[in-house]
This record gives sequence, C-alpha cells and structure tokens, in this order.
Amino acid sequence: MLRTVILCVLVIVTAPIYAELEKTVAIVTYFVQGMKPWDPDSIQKGMTGSEEAVIYMSQALAKQGYKVYVLGYPPENSRHSLPEANPQFVSVDYKHDKPFDVAISWRMPDIADKLKLQAHKVYFWPHDTYHWQLTPAQIDGFSDVLWISHWQRAQWISVNPGFAKFTHIFGNGIDPTQFAPVKERTNPYSCIYASNYARGLEVLLEIWPKVHQAYPKATLDLYYGWQHWGLISPEKESKMRAQLANIAPMGVTDHGMVSHAELNQAFANASFWTYPCIAPETFCITGLRAQLAGAMPVIIEGSALSETVPQSIKCSSPDQYLGTLLAAFSNAHKITLQDRAKLGEFILKDYTWDVLAQKWKALFEKSGTDEEIVLAQPNKTVFVAVLARNKDHVLPKFFKCLENLDYDKKLMTIYINTNNNSDDTLKVIANWIAKNKEHYKDVILENKDVAEVMSTNPHDWAPTRFKILANIRNRSLEKAKESKADYYFVVDCDNFIVPSTLKDLVHKDRPIIAPLLRSIPEPCDRYANFFCDATESGYYKDHPNYEYIINRSMVGTFKVPVVHCTYLINSKHLDKLNYVDDTDDYEFVIFSRKARENGIDQYICNEKEYGVQLHFHTNLTLDEEKRRVIPFLTIP
Repeated sequence: MLRTVILCVLVIVTAPIYAELEKTVAIVTYFVQGMKPWDPDSIQKGMTGSEEAVIYMSQALAKQGYKVYVLGYPPENSRHSLPEANPQFVSVDYKHDKPFDVAISWRMPDIADKLKLQAHKVYFWPHDTYHWQLTPAQIDGFSDVLWISHWQRAQWISVNPGFAKFTHIFGNGIDPTQFAPVKERTNPYSCIYASNYARGLEVLLEIWPKVHQAYPKATLDLYYGWQHWGLISPEKESKMRAQLANIAPMGVTDHGMVSHAELNQAFANASFWTYPCIAPETFCITGLRAQLAGAMPVIIEGSALSETVPQSIKCSSPDQYLGTLLAAFSNAHKITLQDRAKLGEFILKDYTWDVLAQKWKALFEKSGTDEEIVLAQPNKTVFVAVLARNKDHVLPKFFKCLENLDYDKKLMTIYINTNNNSDDTLKVIANWIAKNKEHYKDVILENKDVAEVMSTNPHDWAPTRFKILANIRNRSLEKAKESKADYYFVVDCDNFIVPSTLKDLVHKDRPIIAPLLRSIPEPCDRYANFFCDATESGYYKDHPNYEYIINRSMVGTFKVPVVHCTYLINSKHLDKLNYVDDTDDYEFVIFSRKARENGIDQYICNEKEYGVQLHFHTNLTLDEEKRRVIPFLTIP
C-alpha cells in the first residue's frame, strides 16, 4: 500500500514537469581543433568564451521551459548526456525522434539547409568575424541571427550584405550569482589579463619592465593558458614564453586555465583589468566578468569593446598603452568602491544569461511584436519641455507629432516656453492648447519676453543667444523638478518624431537617451543629434562609429558623450544637470559636459527610424527658412 501511495505522488509531481519540456531546442556545435571534450562540468576546469556561452545559455533556456539538446563532443560517460539531463549534451551525430522546434547553428553560417531537415526554425549564433562569401540561399535559410554585438553585425554585413535584414542584437552573458559584492582592493596596482594570449598579451609583456620600474608593487596575473588553434605562431609563442620567464620576478604569474570560481575571485582581487586588445573582439565575456567583479578596465578601444566596456580608461593604439596604464596607476587612489560597483550595473540589466534567454524565447515564439522582448505599456509620468520662438511655420507639424505619440496623454505634462516672437508663434500655441489641454495631465504656457534678445537669423548662434537659451532651458529643468514627473523629455520644435519614440525611450530606462534624428532638407547632411566622440572642451570629434550609427549599419543603443535637441532624462538625475556655467560654450555642450562630470551616461538609440530634424548649412533668414521647409511641412 505504501508503494502505491509513493507512485501516485511521483506521477502527480512529475507529469507537469514533462509537459513543460515539450518544446525542444538544439544547439549544434562542432569540433574545435585543440579543444578537449566538454560539458557543464568543464566549468570547474576552465572554459573559453564561445563554449562557455553554450553551457550557460543552454541552462538558461532550460529554465525557460525548453528541453535543450547540445549536439557536440561531450566527455565519454558524461552525466550530462543522460536522457533525464536538461540541458542534455549529446554527440554531434545525435538523431532526435522528431524535428526540433528550434535549431541553433553555433558559429557555422553554411549549414542552414541541413538543419532545416531537423528543425522547424533555424537560427544562426555567430561568435566570430567572417571573411568569406556566402550564397543568398545559405543566408536566407536562417529564420534570424542571434548577433552578439552591433560591431559584429556590421562586420558580417560588410562581407555578406544579405545579413542586413537580421537586426536583433542580444550580446553574450554572465551568471551574476557567481560573484560576491564588490570589495576594496588591497593592492591598488594589481592587474589581471584573462583573454587568449594572442589578443594583446604581447603588449603587456613588452611594457611590463617599465611598469614595474615605475610601480614596484605592481602585479600581473595571467589566466587562459597557451591554446593552440592557429592564433599564435610557434615562433611568437616561443618569444612570448621567454619574455614571460624574464619578467616573472617582476610580479608576473601565469596561472593558465582555471575554474570560473577561481577566475572570478582573481578578478575580485585585481584593481585593474588590463586588456591592450590588438585583435577583433566580437563581444568579450571576459569584459563582463571584469566589470561585474569591479576591476577597472584599461583597454585599447576598438571593435565591440566600445559596446561591452562602456566605462573604461582607454587608448587607441599599442604605443599609447604604457602611458595610459601609468596614468591609471597614478589615479588609482581616486577609484572608489562605488566607482567599482557601478561598472557592472549595465550587465545586470542587459547581459545576464537569464535575461538573454527570455529575449531569445520571445524571438523564437514571436509573441507580440518583433522586438527583442515584448514590452508592456509604460505607466511613468513625463514632463515634456517645448521651447518655441518664431516657429509658427513648423509648430503645426510638430504638434501633430506630439499628438500622435503612442503614450498615455494623461501621464504627460506639456510645458511650452516662448518669448520675443515676430510671427504668429504665440497664436499657434494658444490655439493648440485650447483644443488639446483637456487630453493631457497638464499643459503649462510661459510667455515672457527677454530684454537681451537681439534681432538675429534663426541659426545665428552668438554667445549672448546661447546664454539666453541656456537660462530658458534651466527654467524648464526647474519646472520639471517641481512636477515630480518620472522623466523629463526635451523636444526641439523643429524635430519631428514618430509615434513610438517616447514609449521606446521610456522602456529603455537609461539616465539620458536620445532617438537618432537625421537632418533635412540639405542633401547628404551628416549632422545628427549626437556626438560619437568629443574634444576636451566637449565639441564634435570624428569617430568611425559615427557613420555606422547614423547610417544604421550598427543598430542598437550606444553610449555616447553628447546628445542634444531631443532626449529623455530619468528625473532622478536632474539635480546634477545644468545648462549654464562660466563659459561661452553652446548650452548643449555645457549640459553634456555636466552629465559626464557627474557620471550620468548618455545614449543614442537608432533601433528604428525615429524621425528628422531641420538643419541648414547656411545662416538663413526666417523667411528663407520658411521657403525652404514648406515643401516638407506640407507632406502628411
């Protein structure tokens, strides 16, 4: 009788579990030269990044309710190969009794046709760069691509333009449960390097004697080991081993490949993550590990590191790295525990395996919209600031864009400031308020002329005019704080945005975020509402990623030093922002500089075509501007 009861309980408990696992996902890998057989237990001995990603993502997908199969080369008699294992690591030749719901090609772009015979949907998960031509049929065989960075996507498209239709960027991840709270460092000059030795170790080996001479307490701990899959020639490896032996007495230790637990502890002890990267990085999981542990990055910026290491001490070439590292050491005492803890905040939001698995599931099952993850309607209040002077020709179209925003109007307070008009701007505003005020939480109009205003063309930006504008913007900033709204939304009235703009930016929940707005009506105008890099004084500085972002070759949300014209601010940062200082700089330059000084990150989002802004190369009169833009303004 007792046995019968136990059997009944087991049936009742286990039946629902098997029901949840009816959808299947197969991650199809291949044999990598020099790699030993691997499965989740390999984490205890150490793993390289791309294989690590398979292990953690397969576990995260299993938590999402899938039965996950990893087709590869597991160790003989692996406990993870048993039928009840989930994820289940099986031979690459494994044959399932029915088609998988989803098959994922890991790093192999040319096997879609083969996988389509084994699965209903086929996805490509690249981890590398690629330099060979693929046929349209090979590209079109995939349902989608699980890109790990914007830079990686752009590189693949540069060789195979057919990949441009695949736009979802996910990234790689980290398991935050493996990390203890960030702690103070005992040695302010302790360094760690933990990537493939071909990716920049030679730079450290060359400069370390000078580093040790300047800072005798400096240490360098190396992790990863000498892997042999063609990245380092035997001659170079021999030279590097000799260098390593010579500098070992200078505080340098080569630990080789170690468990993730030991590696995480090493990062928690290191003051600096030293990565003078000289090879293309498509993501860099090691970067996530370093930042979440609080190791301050000192890097050679390039490829995807600008996305995955947003806060760093950086340079642009190997010959600059010694000076950059020594400068970092000289300021080591200024790095606070709070600074170190802040490094990993963006990872917890966007780059954990559980977060990525949720996004993958949304894509696989196409629930709701074709976004990375389905988003609910926001319920945050927004204070919208509109400044208008001599703008009666653009206000009707601007107000129509404002009305069309896909956002609950009862959550929006509209603040309009106008002054010193010589046209019908005030009349247009008053008419709009009369017709629309009841739809919004509140509409506030301030009309107060400024004595200092001179008669100028619309785009004649003298220091006096900038100071007036800065003071008016500060006035709107104070009104926003008084409103106690969750967000402050600045929209120039010659910017015309699409309906989803505000909702998308609120969902992003960044400190400061702008939608990419390209310029009209000048042909081929490269001017936009952000800088990708800035001079020391805060003005535009050219950067190769600017063209990628403005042309949407790289699609996503990017940290930048300057945004302007139209942007959303999380109100908790308003007390630290200002448009006025003791310089004659442009008001938006002052604003962005103040944000950078206070550690308030700025982002540009180009995930959609969010609209356009008016911009002219010449200093037109008001009448000339009206004649130029009326043809555009008449478009519905």
